[in-house]
Amino acid sequence: MPKICRNCRLQYNDNAQICAKCGSPLVPAQPHPSAQQNQYQVRNTPPRQPVNNTSNNKKTKNTKKIAISVIAVVVAAAIVICGVIFVPKIIGSNNEGASGNLLSGSSGNNTIGNSNLKFSRTHKTLIKVGECSLAVKSDGTVTATEFGNSYYDSGQTNTVGWTDIIAIEGGSGHTYGLKSDGTVLVTTYTKQDLSYDARTANVTHWTDITMISAGHTVIGLKKDGTVVVTGCSEHGEFDALGWTDIVSVISDTHRVIGIKSDGTVVVAGRKGFDIENWTDIVDISIGYNYALGLKSDGTVVCDAVETASDEITEEILSWKNLVDIQATNVGAVGLKADGTMVATSNVAYYQEISDWKNIVAFDASQTDIIALNSEGTVLGFGYNYHGELDCIGWTNIKIPE
Repeated sequence: MPKICRNCRLQYNDNAQICAKCGSPLVPAQPHPSAQQNQYQVRNTPPRQPVNNTSNNKKTKNTKKIAISVIAVVVAAAIVICGVIFVPKIIGSNNEGASGNLLSGSSGNNTIGNSNLKFSRTHKTLIKVGECSLAVKSDGTVTATEFGNSYYDSGQTNTVGWTDIIAIEGGSGHTYGLKSDGTVLVTTYTKQDLSYDARTANVTHWTDITMISAGHTVIGLKKDGTVVVTGCSEHGEFDALGWTDIVSVISDTHRVIGIKSDGTVVVAGRKGFDIENWTDIVDISIGYNYALGLKSDGTVVCDAVETASDEITEEILSWKNLVDIQATNVGAVGLKADGTMVATSNVAYYQEISDWKNIVAFDASQTDIIALNSEGTVLGFGYNYHGELDCIGWTNIKIPE
């Protein structure tokens, strides 16, 4: 079976276990939803019989009628099967959740500029990492869905025994837990390549951490506004070690990004998107086609690749009153100050979240969207390829600060 790197999207058809480009673990390639649907379509008609010019015309007509009837039945069955299997799994019992103001009464919010909007990027309590979903519960423990890919074992969800957790992060086959005392826990695939041992071990020695972001490189934000970095340094990511006055950090493929207290942006590693001239920024998210910057007034700035959809870009730039934003490989998702959500994508199911209310946190990928409402209940929508949407209906999830 072909395998693919979830980070750089390279596909391998040999016996490779680790991506030769970035070192991330390979997983079996999953076809796009439309491709999976197509495999259930009727691809081949019954084999044609040799033409017998001496056959009775009536017999020929009857044979054709029977063949057409059989094909019709098969097509109808295929449509029913596709409808049952591939209709995205809808959210649980309640779309709305409790009433109330988004992030009301929370602490540690980023309030750059004169805006009245509240931003909360320090503590991430709900994530979907590849084939599984994880969340921090209100008692400080971590819950996770069953790991849905037998190609690797479930080390990434092995958070049993974790306590006093205030935030979680996932990246490159690892799950990280930030404790209230500023220390960090980590778990990973137990079949992980040995080159990742340093990354796993280093973060457990970090202290005074207030935020962590993980990808090929793991970056931690300390209380004094400096950062610590471990993992991949191939493109100069460790140049971030000299940063000061940082209020938020983001790890992306081959680069790490810092947001300073004045709303300006610094980058260490491969430059890629043109984001270092942005100002008044409170959050940044990088996807395949887009780099999105959330400004303190709730609007969005965007840098897109040449092949990106102009229609999607224009829609993103029209969004207002946002408190969180995320770029994915197929579009973008945003959370508004009133607890509703917006999304744009060439994937139809992204639009199915428009009726969600009282949302306080979310995470999105190209196949699923999960969200947390103000009651601490998890909602979700998507294809649920690996059981990652079994998180729908979880309760008592920690509201992010």
